[in-house]
Amino acid sequence: MKVFALLGLALATDEVPHDPEALAFCHNACQGTEAGLPGTGYCPDGFYPSFKDCDAYYLCWDAGIWADKFWCAPGAVFNPITEECDWPFNLPQDSECYIPV
Repeated sequence: MKVFALLGLALATDEVPHDPEALAFCHNACQGTEAGLPGTGYCPDGFYPSFKDCDAYYLCWDAGIWADKFWCAPGAVFNPITEECDWPFNLPQDSECYIPV
């Protein structure tokens, strides 16, 4: 636990662990591609679709060093074009997660 003192006010914070699956994604998914950052190959800051779950996505941040996994609301899927949760029928028709109306 870290304790910070600021102007006589003490705050205690617990470090929140990051999702190991998301960290593995951000450290490995861009390796050997043009997207990989020089030196590490980590993914640049941004949102990335989960390869396993249509309704999930990863946020890589701080030059890909940190990452978290997020889930869309029920019935929604991650749209990699708009980088937000959307209805499945709004995805490109060739997407694995596309569901026609």
